[in-house]
Amino acid sequence: AFRIKESDGVWEVYRRNSATDALPPLPPGTKYVRIHVSGDFDTWDYIFNWIKLVKKNPQTSFFGYTRSWRVPALVEILEELRDQPNVQLFASMDDLDTPGAVGWRRAWLVGANGMPARFSAGRSWDGVPMYPCPEETGRKASCQECKYCVTGKRNDVLFSVHSGEA
Repeated sequence: AFRIKESDGVWEVYRRNSATDALPPLPPGTKYVRIHVSGDFDTWDYIFNWIKLVKKNPQTSFFGYTRSWRVPALVEILEELRDQPNVQLFASMDDLDTPGAVGWRRAWLVGANGMPARFSAGRSWDGVPMYPCPEETGRKASCQECKYCVTGKRNDVLFSVHSGEA
């Protein structure tokens, strides 16, 4: 498990960031924002601040993946964030989540908990088409070139487990 030691240089930044739900303003001209490269939504106020930031920046496209859709106290506010026209928010899924996240676009993690046996013909257990990540499969050079998770409006996305994630 990842642990931050008090002696690490990041400890003070981690402590400050964890003590507030505030978000910094976006630099002018920002086109795309990935919400969380690591981490997740953990409080109602934090999610509400994302909604305010999203609304304040309608020219910016936001996207992210969350496992917090499983937290009943956060579902309603996550739905509000997800409903913003410039947001694509995916429910992060693995084989243990079936049949969760009804109505959400989902990001499936293949290779976790024996998932490959659960899928057939590019569809999830409930028949929704799954789009294998073009960057991971080599069809696109990068996420920046692809933009499916930012601009796509339907279907689930299929990601591979990276070493150490399963």
